[in-house]
Amino acid sequence: MAARLDHVERIARVVAVPMCAFDPGSTNIGMPGPGGIPVGGVYAVSYDDVRVAFEFCERLRLGPALGIYEPNALRTTLAWLRAGKLPAGSMAKLYFGGEYGLLSTEPGVSFGLMPTP
Repeated sequence: MAARLDHVERIARVVAVPMCAFDPGSTNIGMPGPGGIPVGGVYAVSYDDVRVAFEFCERLRLGPALGIYEPNALRTTLAWLRAGKLPAGSMAKLYFGGEYGLLSTEPGVSFGLMPTP
């Protein structure tokens, strides 16, 4: 995670940066493969990665812009909130999976939850 965020710190040394975007959880990213069976990979963010990112935001006084793609990422964020450790200025953006997911050009493989009323 430190390597993923390195460019943010280098930019922040030159210009004012108010926020740092990262995802506080992992997401399967794929598409339907042969016979409709999912193929793809995992965008992995561990609990340790989340800790590193939040500490990074605290140190540079950046508000985390959190991409919530899966329910567990929201649970992780809420655990930090309940512990009183969520950095100031945090903003959670909820992303709901549709029929097509992130990369797919065919329905059948997605991420997270479908939006409901």
